[in-house]
Amino acid sequence: MSEIDTACLCGGIKLQPKKDGIIYVEWSPEFPGGNDSFKQYLKNNINLNVADSGYISLSFYISCTGSTCGYKVDKIEGAISKASENAILSALKTMSNWKPAKQRDENVDIPFKIKLKIINGQMKL
Repeated sequence: MSEIDTACLCGGIKLQPKKDGIIYVEWSPEFPGGNDSFKQYLKNNINLNVADSGYISLSFYISCTGSTCGYKVDKIEGAISKASENAILSALKTMSNWKPAKQRDENVDIPFKIKLKIINGQMKL
């Protein structure tokens, strides 16, 4: 297994997950234009194999500068081709910088997780 690239991370405040495993911040990171723009970006920039159906869970980091790194497929449920997996990772790697998360009025690095549902090669967001 290859090492995850975390070169974009700034350091600074170390956020710790609560008992439920979730890291809470005062201000969550935001994709340019918000969540709807993020969904549209994914739909417009990922070409999936028509035979693919299932779920794919991914994670990456959003740094204190808004750049992203450390892209990783965490889990695949169902039939998702390697080509579709690579297309999703490629789209994540080329997305715009985010508005970073804030804690105590300081920009912070934060892990980000998404789970995509795919039915017959179509993302359901």
